Amino acid sequence: MEFSPCRDWFLNYFPPGEVSRQREQTHDGLYHAYVVGEANTRAANHQIVREWRTMVRERRDWEKYLERLLRQVKDFEKMKSSFTEEKVAFEAEKKSE
Repeated sequence: MEFSPCRDWFLNYFPPGEVSRQREQTHDGLYHAYVVGEANTRAANHQIVREWRTMVRERRDWEKYLERLLRQVKDFEKMKSSFTEEKVAFEAEKKSE
């Protein structure tokens, strides 16, 4: 939120080699790089914002699916143990007949 720390961060953000390379560019070259970079950044930001709701919704749907799947696994385990008990009881009754 303060200018000075942000400025210092930007000044030290790029490696010295990149800073030197940019200093050697012409004004037209710098302007061209700036316009292309800004257009790409803004287009990417716009697409991220457009997809954000979808990404959040997909994540929420996936979490619900995972919860449902885990619940089904627990139910299956319960039914499996119940079936095993019933099978043992049936086999014991079958032998007694």
